[in-house]
Amino acid sequence: MNVPRDGHKCVKIKNPLGERWTVIIAGGLDTTGMPFDSVEAWDVMTDEIIEFQDSPHFLPTDAADFTFIEVDDYKALALLPDQIPDDFGSEVWTFSYENGWNFHQNMSTIETNSGILTDFRYFHCNYTTNVLDLPFEA
Repeated sequence: MNVPRDGHKCVKIKNPLGERWTVIIAGGLDTTGMPFDSVEAWDVMTDEIIEFQDSPHFLPTDAADFTFIEVDDYKALALLPDQIPDDFGSEVWTFSYENGWNFHQNMSTIETNSGILTDFRYFHCNYTTNVLDLPFEA
């Protein structure tokens, strides 16, 4: 890695340019123990590590030890800390090599928006009404 870090998250997605597998290394704690927004890409074919320089590819908030999983070959999903002060919720973001981060949903209360992320699927458990929502077909 170009930036020393601990508590970072990694996913493997494809870079559409050349259709090459790339490991995305996001966030973590810097050498002082503070979370930061750095994102790097490791091209496993060339063994080159690139630190993204444009803002759409930086983490939307400084973060470490967050949930980051592959959605498909070109996209990953992250649950990042809510950026609203004194709120204990999460924000759902997706990441792609060519577009960077895209915001999808704010889940501001854990009680009504509890969910479980699995390897390739997302499902939402609403414990308030005891309903399990499965937005995908098995």
